[in-house]
Amino acid sequence: MTIIIQVIMNILIIDNKKSQSSKIKEKLEEVLGSYRVITRTSALDALAEAKKAPPELVIISDTLAEARAAEIYSLIVNAVGPLPAILIKGAGRRGEKSPEYLDNGLVTQLVTPSLNAIVLAVKDSLRIRRLTREIDNLRNQLKRAGFDKKIADLTLESSHRINDTLMTILGNSQLLLSDSKGMNAGVQAKLKKIEKAAKEIQSITLSLANTLGTEIRQFETEKTTP
Repeated sequence: MTIIIQVIMNILIIDNKKSQSSKIKEKLEEVLGSYRVITRTSALDALAEAKKAPPELVIISDTLAEARAAEIYSLIVNAVGPLPAILIKGAGRRGEKSPEYLDNGLVTQLVTPSLNAIVLAVKDSLRIRRLTREIDNLRNQLKRAGFDKKIADLTLESSHRINDTLMTILGNSQLLLSDSKGMNAGVQAKLKKIEKAAKEIQSITLSLANTLGTEIRQFETEKTTP
């Protein structure tokens, strides 16, 4: 008998405006399908939920009276570790100074975004989450195994897949930037941040691929040399 274990991944929305969070939840469940979207209306409830089942992504509206979005994100990160976040600000809200935890490459800030803009940001955030996790796993495998030809080949192949996905993220952000006439300056700045983060990860994967390619060639040369 085969037992299939299905891992359910969560997205946590923190917003005291139920009508807004319901629309985001409904749209994400329609588009993503495999994720469970949970909504909470207070920072304390959201923190308890995150501790109970750490989410893959948090979406925080800056409308809660108890704390600013960045402060809530900081509490969650301290409780469960770094994770991607989308902070949604209303029009006319003053931008916050960027504390260290907002410059970790995992946070996107949007100002009065459309549902489609939120969906696009969610997809890119989840891609980066998967890619960084895959890179960490591959590095750990290589550390445990030392240089192993099969693992190196697998790592090289995965690096190429990661790079292909990053090209999609870069393409999305560059497409939006090229059609940014009338777009809020803050949104443009965040898109440029996404573009920069994707390029940085791409640089890491290309460097990893080049290093492994060199080691594989050296390994094969030594194996065939009498």
